[in-house]
Amino acid sequence: MTSIATLGYGTTLKWNDKTVIRLTKIGKVTPKVAKLDATTFGSSDYYKEYLPGMIDPGEVSIEGLFRPDDTEGQKAMYDDMNSREVREFIITFPSTIAATTWTGNAYIMDFAPGDITPENLIKVSMTLFITGKPTLAVTLSADISDMTGIEENAGASLTFVPAFAAATYTYETTVNTASDWIKLTVTQATAASITATALGTSYTLTSGVQSSQIAIDDADSVTEVVISEYDTGKAAKTYKIYVARPSA
Repeated sequence: MTSIATLGYGTTLKWNDKTVIRLTKIGKVTPKVAKLDATTFGSSDYYKEYLPGMIDPGEVSIEGLFRPDDTEGQKAMYDDMNSREVREFIITFPSTIAATTWTGNAYIMDFAPGDITPENLIKVSMTLFITGKPTLAVTLSADISDMTGIEENAGASLTFVPAFAAATYTYETTVNTASDWIKLTVTQATAASITATALGTSYTLTSGVQSSQIAIDDADSVTEVVISEYDTGKAAKTYKIYVARPSA
């Protein structure tokens, strides 16, 4: 079974819209909510009570190979520390987990070239101290632009409820009790992959082309059909169709 784990290879850090080179570690962005003790003499059954307080955006530890010639990256960060500048940072995760970024504002709290020895690489470490709210953003694939379908019984067209709309992601439809499959035509011009999954079986779809037969469950049942589509380097977008097949 293939693991869904993702390597960190390919992650980048931009400081003031310039990529910092030769990095080997980018630490965690860790916003943390303060815990305020709201316990009173009237708190029930001797249990302490708490309320959430302000959120500390935290700090990010950075490590890499020391490159003072990186004038727009490492050297600029050192200069910004001395001038106490607050800058925008962007951490971009590997493309294997879609277009995901942390974006925020920070100042450089420390900058330290590492120990120098004859046989070891010269490293550098620095700390970004975040100020204000950082934003975790994921770029989603484009919406499906059109979706139609037919059922087995005389090739009748499916009626989606509600009517299909690109930004609506859940639908219901009812087929004749004699129908044990449906076919879908899904259109998403930029999709790298479109699949339909029903009753544990996946079907590969091509944008704008009618699918093969997608099996649905027996009479007096509802089958969930999941349509998943994604653009290269973006997070998948999912639509669901609940296909009701009434009893005879």
